[in-house]
Amino acid sequence: MRTLARITQKIAARTTTVTINWQDHHAYESEDWNLIPDWADHLASLDVKIAWDPGRHGPGNNLFFIINDTDGNWVELSAELEQLTYDRHVSIWPHGEKHRTCGDTDIFAARRII
Repeated sequence: MRTLARITQKIAARTTTVTINWQDHHAYESEDWNLIPDWADHLASLDVKIAWDPGRHGPGNNLFFIINDTDGNWVELSAELEQLTYDRHVSIWPHGEKHRTCGDTDIFAARRII
């Protein structure tokens, strides 16, 4: 597990730092993109809300959407994950702000501890 949050609280004249570790998400692959809307409809019928609208990852080039399970974990459902061969050239993927938001929604807001 990787450290995703470092919280600093000012108590009296001291500063206390707390490190919280958790799993970012787990992912499951569907056979093809045509099944993704079926999964979304099925989950909606169970009152499970989509936490991250359908999109396409840069690395992997797969289509996906994310829900929160009942414990608050992110669960990714994806399809069409790119298959790499040994002769493929190395790529570098930028980590800009566009990867942190989905439209106007702050996708990390649910993970913040105040």
